[in-house]
Amino acid sequence: DSGFGAATVYTNVRKGYTTECPNAGKFISNLKFNLDMEGEMMDAILKGGDAQTVATDWLKKHPDAVAPWIAGVTTFDGGDAAAAVKTALGG
Repeated sequence: DSGFGAATVYTNVRKGYTTECPNAGKFISNLKFNLDMEGEMMDAILKGGDAQTVATDWLKKHPDAVAPWIAGVTTFDGGDAAAAVKTALGG
């Protein structure tokens, strides 16, 4: 148990954004976190960790978590998002 309570978080964008930017819209609709994910990262942040470093370290530790988030998503130039994430994480 992470010690943090459950919550529902909604991500909102302005009207028309997902039509104008379907790639970003797909990523936003794919992005899901569960309590264990959030609890592990929030615990590290509350213990003084830098949020970006904590998130990067978490992604390196859980590389399979990214696959559903980037399903159907490309890089800005239309490239392979999975390969870009792997490169960004030092893989």
